[in-house]
Amino acid sequence: MNDFASKWEATRNQGKQKYTMKYGVLYIGMTATILLSVLDWISNGSVSVVYLCSRILVLPMIGAIIVGMRWEGMEKKYAKLKSDAEAKA
Repeated sequence: MNDFASKWEATRNQGKQKYTMKYGVLYIGMTATILLSVLDWISNGSVSVVYLCSRILVLPMIGAIIVGMRWEGMEKKYAKLKSDAEAKA
């Protein structure tokens, strides 16, 4: 198999939940929350507590949804590569 398959095997062994939490909630969601809060602070001189709370709730969920869909796409790609490799063997 190729490089993608070996890397994805290692990643999928961690599980979908851990992958989603790490990449979706932490990397995408919280990074977007911090970035938008900093931009809010720069432009307004303060951070609205209401907006901050909504960002903390909504953006990590959006990140988890995006990464969950990415997981499914990667699983399909992996399954196709694996079936192609088995067909060649």
